[in-house]
Amino acid sequence: MGEIHAGTTSGVRVLDLSQFLAGPYGTQILGDLGAQVIKVEQPGVGDGSRGIPPHFSHGFSGYFLAVNRNKKSITLDLKQTQGHLKRECTMLGTLLNTATVIVGGTAGTFLRARFSERVRRMVMWGVGLVSLVIGLQMSLSTGNILIVLGSLLGGGIVGELAHMHEGLNALGELLQAKIKAEAESTFSKGFVTASLLFCVGPMTILGSIQDGLSGDYRLLATKAMLDGVSAVALAASLGWGVLAAALTVLLYQGGLTLGAGLVKTALTEPMLAEMTATGGTLILAIGLNLLDVTAIRVANFLPALLIAPAIVALLQVL
Repeated sequence: MGEIHAGTTSGVRVLDLSQFLAGPYGTQILGDLGAQVIKVEQPGVGDGSRGIPPHFSHGFSGYFLAVNRNKKSITLDLKQTQGHLKRECTMLGTLLNTATVIVGGTAGTFLRARFSERVRRMVMWGVGLVSLVIGLQMSLSTGNILIVLGSLLGGGIVGELAHMHEGLNALGELLQAKIKAEAESTFSKGFVTASLLFCVGPMTILGSIQDGLSGDYRLLATKAMLDGVSAVALAASLGWGVLAAALTVLLYQGGLTLGAGLVKTALTEPMLAEMTATGGTLILAIGLNLLDVTAIRVANFLPALLIAPAIVALLQVL
């Protein structure tokens, strides 16, 4: 056997994930021979061998110092999401919604037949039931139900004073009247009608924000189902203009999603949790509306999504 000299493992990088006996001793030898040994320890508490008696030097165990000489030390916290490598497509919900509008609009244009009122009603009920389930799951993420209550009360008051529900309706009517005044073609009518139907409403806003903040596109996926069926019915009577509304969906919802993603870094996990829970409560209201159980003006509660993180920030300061 050839003689082993110091520097034999020079240029070799070793990751030391061990704590006791054989592992630390083996990597100690590699370090003595020139390898770059990187020891991974738990954040806050460090390696378990740091406290092994009986011999201590400057607060460190003699054993720990002996077997970890010539090593570099780092900590790694796998419980925190910050710094993790993620591959999230925050636009997935919008892309799915755009695709269903295109597919539904194309199918409706060629079928040239409306769905019956009974079928449309069943679709609405199905979407309403799914919305209830999604809203319930999201609302349970709260760590303090009083924050959700305060957010809804404050947001509802602000929304009522600002007439947000009426404002959204007025905006839709204004856009439709403007287009009608400029062009009476079936294409224009189909484009405007479909754009308003697909983009004006709390489900669009809540779903896009949720997608941008957490990558959760379930609400937009539910909306995509509803929009796809609606696109079939609209395109059957209004033609190819309904397909053009897919561009409106892509730009509007995509903008909301990307905007939410940009502010995500400024929000802490408790803030995101309370925003999610507040949004889930509003989705519950949307589901009840779709089932014709209530007629809650959900748009007036949208300011609650901004109030929720503000309350969390205030409580953290206090």
